[in-house]
Amino acid sequence: MRICLVFPPISDPRGPHLAPAALAARLRQAGHHVTLKDLDLVVAEYFLSPAVLGDYVRRAEEQLAALNIHGPHADWKTLAWRQKISYCLEQARAIIPRISDHIDVLRSEAFYNASRFHAARRALDACLALISACFDYELNYKIDGQVFVTRYREDRVAELLQAVNDPDANPFLKVFEYVIRSEFENERFDLIGISILNYQQIIPGLTLARLLHRAGMRVVIGGTVYSKFVDQLERCADFFTLCGGVVVYEGETALVRLAEELEQPVPDLSSVPNLIWHDGTSVRVNRPFVVENLETLPTPDFTGLPLDRYFAPAPVLPYNLGKGCYWNKCLFCEIPHINNLPGTQYRIKSARLIVDQLEELSERFGTPYFQFTDESCAPALLEEITDIIISRKLSLYYLCYARLEAAFTEQLLKKLYKGGLRKLMFGLESGSDRTLQAINKGITALQAVEVLRNCQQAGVNFRLFVILGFPGETIEDAWETRTFLRNASPLLRDPLNSFEVNLFHLDPRSCFGRYAEKFGIRVTEREPGEFYLGSDRFTCPGSMDKRTLHAFIKEVREEMYELTRMREKHSGWEEYSLLTTCRHKP
Repeated sequence: MRICLVFPPISDPRGPHLAPAALAARLRQAGHHVTLKDLDLVVAEYFLSPAVLGDYVRRAEEQLAALNIHGPHADWKTLAWRQKISYCLEQARAIIPRISDHIDVLRSEAFYNASRFHAARRALDACLALISACFDYELNYKIDGQVFVTRYREDRVAELLQAVNDPDANPFLKVFEYVIRSEFENERFDLIGISILNYQQIIPGLTLARLLHRAGMRVVIGGTVYSKFVDQLERCADFFTLCGGVVVYEGETALVRLAEELEQPVPDLSSVPNLIWHDGTSVRVNRPFVVENLETLPTPDFTGLPLDRYFAPAPVLPYNLGKGCYWNKCLFCEIPHINNLPGTQYRIKSARLIVDQLEELSERFGTPYFQFTDESCAPALLEEITDIIISRKLSLYYLCYARLEAAFTEQLLKKLYKGGLRKLMFGLESGSDRTLQAINKGITALQAVEVLRNCQQAGVNFRLFVILGFPGETIEDAWETRTFLRNASPLLRDPLNSFEVNLFHLDPRSCFGRYAEKFGIRVTEREPGEFYLGSDRFTCPGSMDKRTLHAFIKEVREEMYELTRMREKHSGWEEYSLLTTCRHKP
């Protein structure tokens, strides 16, 4: 069977994504012909080509001429839109003649020059800003930070059905219709799977799904976003006008079984696990959900992806050690209720299998660089992996997410560094012990300081994630976090270390979200839609008011940016961060 697995816009095309490659490996193992299409990269290259940008310059000029700020229907939006177009046009005109050079910077040795790197990234977003401005005032499309905002709400089915059909607010509609669809029609795929893994992919991904579905192709959607909404999908027949089904949770067995059924004269979709579909009368959910045995899954297969065309000088391959989080207790996190299927716990591959697969990937795809995408990698498992890497004398380099565990001693970190660890991404969340206890983080502020110092002594770099605005967090608690960051600023000043301060987001499937009343949380979001993913719109006794919170976050970011010289640094994003770290520490 001919199967196509698609990764849609928008993300940041720094490197390939794991989900399509993992599914492709299992389908190929079952004997199917699988094509991988990273449309996030393809569409970014299309929009950022000089010819297409030239068309948008002309469109922007026409929009400026047509927007009459003195007409009877003019309002503040008309004026604001005109100003936006004018500004974006001015910025892009100077960039477009050299846009190909800027992309080449990201793909070449010039990437490692921080000033040229930042100039290139700014240039790409300036061009995408021009494209956004040509559609409407509210549209915002950026790859830096992965932003795609339209006038429509992604959490409401009724608005999604409008968004995927609106050429005036959806820049992907005409691209898919006139540039991409013919490619799918010519290749005559028997099954098309579209992964929707983040919020920004919802409208582009569903736009593509609807277009191909209406053209008579068999389209299923998968990914973490809609795995959150099994109950909602069961009550939402209209969603299945956009696709032929949704595969929730883990998709390897489900897609193999679906392919087998589609090869039958009369397919029995009710036998396909993890599939949600419409039988012509009602929505069906195929329970119980299948849990994969990680030890039997093949090595992810990136064959067919253009690894030399991503916006990076070398490929960094994503890899999963397991499923879920071994701590699994943080009250603010929804991971235990999404990545782990109902009734399952944290699952991990054996250390030997992990190293076998890393070695295979490195040899097949010509890269020593890896990003472990797990939510948190346990120190003991990393040590096991390191022992095998060292014994085999492999040259592998990686970064991963981890908890600020006391087990990350200076001695262990030096050993991990010898085995290829170059950077740890730590979720500190708060510098206040009261807040850390309230969110059930399982660490202390003093413990966190000791681990960061151990990293410095061992030569392992780090990125520190902080959240402000937890339910019940007072201004005094927030000041403790600010003081922690101030005290850590000498460590964070290292050119290869970085930090991030974020606003707390109430996830509906976290413990805070599911048991809001127990924690005194009152959601103030007006009319949340069927696919509500949460927000910061809530109140809780003892918490800072939103105006104070937002002002405080702004102050902390600005102060820490100065103290740590963040503006002089290269990017802290995963793939880029590993490459720059390895460049300085080969």
